[in-house]
Amino acid sequence: MLEQMAAAYGPVYDRFREERREAPAKYMDETPRWVSGQMAYLWVGATPTEAVYHVRPTRAHTEALELLGPRPKGFLVHDRLSAYETVGTKTGLRHQACWFHLLGDSKELEEFLGGEGGQVHGVLKAVYHAARRVAGRGTAEHVRQLEETLVGGLSNRAGSSSRGHRFVTEVLSLRDRLFEFVVHPEVEGTNNRAERASRPAVVARKISGGSRSWRGARVFAMLATVVQTLRLRSQDLIRDEPGYLAAAGG
Repeated sequence: MLEQMAAAYGPVYDRFREERREAPAKYMDETPRWVSGQMAYLWVGATPTEAVYHVRPTRAHTEALELLGPRPKGFLVHDRLSAYETVGTKTGLRHQACWFHLLGDSKELEEFLGGEGGQVHGVLKAVYHAARRVAGRGTAEHVRQLEETLVGGLSNRAGSSSRGHRFVTEVLSLRDRLFEFVVHPEVEGTNNRAERASRPAVVARKISGGSRSWRGARVFAMLATVVQTLRLRSQDLIRDEPGYLAAAGG
């Protein structure tokens, strides 16, 4: 029965996938999912009005490219997984690194290093809060000031641990992808949209244990896309699906 539903909703899934590809900002995430007893990954591409799911064997950049489609444009908002760096290089998509993950990592650094890590975490928190105050309406001058505060605060930190040095070096290398959300109102500073879209699938995985076959994984991805996208649009599968099926030729 689920396969029959997926077949019926196939054109709707394709429509939602194409609409997500046209969005100016693409929020990406991936989470483990068992398929046929093997570890695979559920990739999520989210926007304010779509959540598109895609189950693939690996976390390689090729899987993300398949979800993004040919010649993607706009911004890629992500958690700094190396695969997204390759995606950006191959497509020309501009990056917005997720501040939620960045602050989580700096908080962990504080717990591990104490004072040195605390100073790093404090600098990042202060810079992020300043950036949020002008989010979507900032200027190049705002970005310059934020970068200057970031570099100055991290460069003057107390302590010289190797772990702290590596983290600070990484953050400073990300300067050109930390503040896109300041000047572009269509971009958010975190990939929380994709994280939120992942949660129902994570709950389903914990209950079911995953998919028994790749065919079942595809069915899950298609139906989850339809249900979650309708939810984001404040629509209902029972009430609104006839219209979508008719429009898609179902």
